[in-house]
Amino acid sequence: MNQAHALNPSSFKHCERLVGLPRGRWPGWRNLGVATLLAAAASAFAAGPDLAGAGQLVRDGKFQEAYELLLPFEAASSGDAAFNVLLGQAALKTNRADAARGLFERALAAEPGSIDAHLDLGRAYVALGNYASAKIEFETVLRFDDLPADLQRHVEIYAEAAQGYAEGKRLLASGYAIVGGGNYRVNATSGTNAFGGNDTHDNFFSARVGGSLGHELADDYALVGSLDYRYRSYDNADRRDDSDLRWNGAVSRAIGDG
Repeated sequence: MNQAHALNPSSFKHCERLVGLPRGRWPGWRNLGVATLLAAAASAFAAGPDLAGAGQLVRDGKFQEAYELLLPFEAASSGDAAFNVLLGQAALKTNRADAARGLFERALAAEPGSIDAHLDLGRAYVALGNYASAKIEFETVLRFDDLPADLQRHVEIYAEAAQGYAEGKRLLASGYAIVGGGNYRVNATSGTNAFGGNDTHDNFFSARVGGSLGHELADDYALVGSLDYRYRSYDNADRRDDSDLRWNGAVSRAIGDG
C-alpha cells in the first residue's frame, strides 16, 4: 500500500540550523549563488579571448582546442585582425576551409597590410580548389617589402604550385644556373711551407647548375628528383680543380603546410 507523505516545513528549518543559514532564507541564498555564478561567467567573458594561449595551442598542433577556445568570442572580436587570423588558422587545420576563408577576409578588412592574412587566405583558397585566387594572394605577399628570404621562397613555391594546379599540371619542374669568380688566398704560416713560405693568390671561376622534377600522385604523394653539379677551376695549375655531382630521388608525402 502506497503512502503519500507531506513535506514538513519544520524539516527545512532543521536543515537551516544544521548548515548555519538564516531561517526561511533558502530562496535568497539560492538566488545569490546563481547571481555569483553568472557574474563570474560574465567576468571571464569580458576578459576577452586568450590569444596567447590559443597561439601556443596552434604552434603545438592542437588546432581543435584552439578553435574551441576562440570560437565563443568570434562575434565580439570580428574587427580584431589578429583574432581572425588565429581562429582562421585553427579552422583551416580542422577542415573548415570555407569558414577559414571568411575569417581571413575579415582580418584583411580590419588590416589590409597583414602578410599572415594574405598568405593564409591563399592557403584557404588552395584547400577550396580556387587556385587562381590562391595565386593572387601569394603574389600579393611577394609585393611586400623586406620579406625574409626563407618566407619569400616559401611563398614563391606556393604561387608556383597554385599556378600549376590552376592549369591542371601535375608535373612541375624548376632549374637554376649560377656563375661567379673570385680569389683564393692562403696566408704564409708554418703549415703552408709547401707553398714556399709565401702568401698564395689563386683566381678561380665557379659554376653551378641543377634542377628538379616533381610529379604529383594521389593522396598528397609525389615523386621528386633533383640534380646538382658544381665546378670550380683555378688559375694555378698546381691546384686541383673541384668538381662535384649530386643527385637525389625520393617519394614524398605532404604533411600539413609542408
